[in-house]
Amino acid sequence: MTLASTPTLAVEGLTILLRGPRGAVSAVEDVSFEIRQGQTLGIVGESGAGKSLTAMAILGLLPEAHVHGSIRLAGEELAGLDSSRLARVRGKAVGMVFQEPRQSFNPAFTVGEQIAETLRRHEGLGRRAADIQAVELLQLAGIERPNDRAGDYPHAFSGGMLQRAMIAMAIACRPLLLIADEPTTALDVTVQAQILALLKRLQETIGMAMLFVSHDMGLIAEVCDDVVVMYAGQIVERASTLDLFDRPRHPYTEGLLRSVPGNVPRGTELYGIPGSMPVAGNMPAGCRFHPRCPHVIDTCSLSPLALESISGGQEVRCLRARDLSLKGVAA
Repeated sequence: MTLASTPTLAVEGLTILLRGPRGAVSAVEDVSFEIRQGQTLGIVGESGAGKSLTAMAILGLLPEAHVHGSIRLAGEELAGLDSSRLARVRGKAVGMVFQEPRQSFNPAFTVGEQIAETLRRHEGLGRRAADIQAVELLQLAGIERPNDRAGDYPHAFSGGMLQRAMIAMAIACRPLLLIADEPTTALDVTVQAQILALLKRLQETIGMAMLFVSHDMGLIAEVCDDVVVMYAGQIVERASTLDLFDRPRHPYTEGLLRSVPGNVPRGTELYGIPGSMPVAGNMPAGCRFHPRCPHVIDTCSLSPLALESISGGQEVRCLRARDLSLKGVAA
């Protein structure tokens, strides 16, 4: 395989087992996807779908879980690496933006010091060079007066500014892959738009691949080239963003699209998918979505379903995918 044909990230058969009171239970099951240089893959689904677990497993951030499958970064296997080797990957080859930046910064050190420490650890820069580059990164991330703000402690930053600072730290070593896990949670709409524009601009500048995790289909439409829809630990649909929004093939995807405020006529009651996500260790038989599905038939509950390719290159886990005509929206 040539380097040009090698995906930046290739996840194959990822299964995550969590410890429960009655033994290990499957929280993520047989998840596979690829992301190539310069592309953005979105993982979308409700809370409990397995999105963040999948993202954290890539960097070995689930020490209490049993993780199986293959995780290859530019052809190099990450699954099974010891903690010291994974620590060299984190922050250098892979950057990560978490959903709550205040929990990711140490309140005892300035923001500039923490960005500079990443550069010193992974790039071997001296203190002065690292400090200068930390200021440049804050400027790149859109922080005004970066020389001054580099000397501030995290508590002096607003939520949006701290998210920018976290992005600056995540891209400090020009990573091959950026993982953004709900990066605009708790930010107002204006700041959300600014953060998304920043991520897209930095991706174009650096050429990195990006894994974008969200529960918000509107954000997925703005940022992603391709989409993986997860439900109850499984991929239920995978497609390009345009195909997924134009013609969803799984009833759960259709429900997510109908739940976006901008996708319903003004004055119309916002749609909500009835019921709730099943929990690990207590999954329904057959299709895991069937207890909530408006198109369910008796055979949906009989046996587990495989993810199958259908026309247009989409993949779906649904017995009725070829029979249903589901409603999409403009991406």
